Order: sequence, then C-alpha cells, then structure tokens
Amino acid sequence: MTRYRNDPNAISNKINTWLAGIGPRGGSFADVDGVTHDKVTNRFLVQEFKWPHEKLNWGQALLLLGFALLPGVTVWAVRIMRDETIMLCEIRGKASATKIITVPEYQEKFRQWWYPGTPPKPAPTTPETMTSDMLRW
Repeated sequence: MTRYRNDPNAISNKINTWLAGIGPRGGSFADVDGVTHDKVTNRFLVQEFKWPHEKLNWGQALLLLGFALLPGVTVWAVRIMRDETIMLCEIRGKASATKIITVPEYQEKFRQWWYPGTPPKPAPTTPETMTSDMLRW
C-alpha cells in the first residue's frame, strides 16, 4: 500500500484517481502482497507482508478479515522482525493467532499449507546433530 502513496507513477494511483469519490465512502482500494492458489483443491492463501516499522492500515485489515471469512481462503499477516524472525498472524474470521517463528518454521508452515496433514519435514542433519545411529553401513 505504501508504494501507491509514494510512487506518483504507480498504476494503482492512476486507477484510484479514476475511482475517487465513487461509492458511499469514496472510491478507494487496498492490495495484498501475495496470493497463492492451489488449483487442485481450489484453496487460496492470502498474505500481507510488513517490515517492522510498517503498520497494517484499517482498509487492509478489513480486506484481510473479509478474505478470512470466505471458505477455502487462509489469511496470514507476516511481519519480518529486525532479528529476522517472523511475527505470523493467522487471521481466522473474528479470531486470530499470532506467534513469533523462524524462517524455517515459516517455510514449513507454507509447505503444510500446500500439503495439509503431511508429517513435518525433518530438520536437516548437520555434523553437530549427527549421531552414530544415523550412519547406515
């Protein structure tokens, strides 16, 4: 959303000027940063990404909540923190669950969205975590 306000040449700014004032609250719109579609199951994952200093504005919050109320739609608000951890908010209708996770945990969560019900992928073995029973002779 910030790009629209800051970049006078953004196409969304042009469209927004065409729609301004139309409708009971004035024509305006919000965007989301990512939409993943699983054509096999016809599910959608909608994601909004924020840096630590960025705020989720009211229009975007309403948009995400509206998506979360639709069947087959999963909504995540993803904030990348200064220490490279991720604050993940799963928006589920009027309720939400927020937790701090690592990048590998976020990747696993995305994998689990694609393949629901599959067991978590085991953590990679490193020399520090390898034990003698892992060796196959």
